[in-house]
Order: sequence, then C-alpha cells, then structure tokens
Amino acid sequence: MLPRESAPAAPSNKQVNGFTYDGVRAGRNIRARLSRRAAFTRSLPLEDVAFFIKPIDNDTVEYRYDPTDKRSLRGFLGIGLAAALTLLIGYGPRAWVRQSGYRTAELSRQVEELKMVQGQLTVRQGQLGDLRRVAELAAKEGFVEPKPEDYTWQERTAPAANTDNALAQLLMEGD
Repeated sequence: MLPRESAPAAPSNKQVNGFTYDGVRAGRNIRARLSRRAAFTRSLPLEDVAFFIKPIDNDTVEYRYDPTDKRSLRGFLGIGLAAALTLLIGYGPRAWVRQSGYRTAELSRQVEELKMVQGQLTVRQGQLGDLRRVAELAAKEGFVEPKPEDYTWQERTAPAANTDNALAQLLMEGD
C-alpha cells in the first residue's frame, strides 16, 4: 500500500460544502459523525508506518575505566563550587545587609508602638492613682474615711540585742 500524494480534488461540476478529513472531502452527513474541531488537529492514522523491532544486547559491552574521567569530574566540581562561592561572597553580604535593614525598620516600628503604649499606660496609672479620684470613687461606693482614733497600732519593735552575746542569749532563752 502506497501513501497518497495529495487529496483527491472535488468534481468541478458539484459544489461540496465541508472540510477535508484524512484526504477526503467530508460533507454534512459525514461531518455529523466527526468531531467539530478542524481536521488538521486530529492525529493521522498510522496505516503506512511500519515499526521494526531490533533487540539490543549490551551484556557484552564492558566499561573501560579512564582516570581522566575522575580528574575532569573533580575539575568540574571545583569550578562549580568556586562559582557558587564567588556568588555567595558577591551577593551574600548585600542580601544580609538588606535583610538586617528590614529587621531594623521593623524593630524601630515596634519601639515606637511600645513607647506610645507606655505613655498611655503612664497616663492611665496617673489617673487611677490620683487621691482625689480615689476619694470620689470611695464616696460613690459608700466607703467612709476612718478617723485617726479608729486606728490601732501594734508594737512590733524588738529591743536592741547585745551583738556580742546574741547567740548565747538565744540559747538560754530556748532552754
């Protein structure tokens, strides 16, 4: 079977509407069974293609060791590592400085926020600790200020001990 050179031409006396599919002019009745996509996007049938299978046996092939292979591999690895190290030395500090700049800016922003919060808390502490405000709140809640004669004081002062005989005195009192 030989492949076609070109698609057969439609008869000149008959006008065929449609598209070419696999070298055949397809009209409306054939096109209804085919996909709506254009014919050139469909794969061609493989009728005229012959496949030949050839077994390849590489069992008898032996690899010959070449010392230059190892030397060239070491050379390529050395060049690659040198290039990577050069890039790291060239661009590493710049990236580190840029990143530290971002960190510094973020820390500065946090310091400003914390200073603002500290100022607000200082004002709030001053408002809450004001004695006049405390007296007003106590009066609203019905608390009364105690008179000085209502206070009782405990005597908590200890007599001065003789520092020379302090241990001896403690031992004698314990008996």
